[in-house]
Amino acid sequence: MSTATAWKTFSIGKKSAVPAGPSRSPSILLIEDDVDLSEVLRLLLESCGHRVWVAFNGTQGFDLARDAGPDLILTDIEMPGMHGFDLLRKLRQSEATRRIPVVLHSGSTDAREKQEGLDLGAAAFLSKPCSLAEMRQTIACFLQPVSAMSGHAQFRDLLLSA
Repeated sequence: MSTATAWKTFSIGKKSAVPAGPSRSPSILLIEDDVDLSEVLRLLLESCGHRVWVAFNGTQGFDLARDAGPDLILTDIEMPGMHGFDLLRKLRQSEATRRIPVVLHSGSTDAREKQEGLDLGAAAFLSKPCSLAEMRQTIACFLQPVSAMSGHAQFRDLLLSA
């Protein structure tokens, strides 16, 4: 399956296609250039009750984030085209995406890379490979029910405005 075909298979393109309201399951945009890994992660995240859209590079990921407005973005760092840090900068500069929590995942264990990602505005950093439990716990921190999120969202907005 080609990358373009895979992207169309696992993703949506417009915000209007996303159900509104607190009863919908949380949505995650997964940005991962490895097609096989993205399929495994998509299935794992869906098994946890999340709606998952997949993009295979930073450009596709940014477009989908802007159009679909996911509740969380889980992105690789080392990708062709747009590096994950460049994607993070772009997400933080866009009014449409600046408040979406971004969890970085990378095969690197370099503490400087982790710190750079967090300094750029990532909510968390996961090293590959990580356990399903670690991924679920990290994601759960940012995907609480909408009714419980109002205080968290106000706190996050306060931090982003500082």
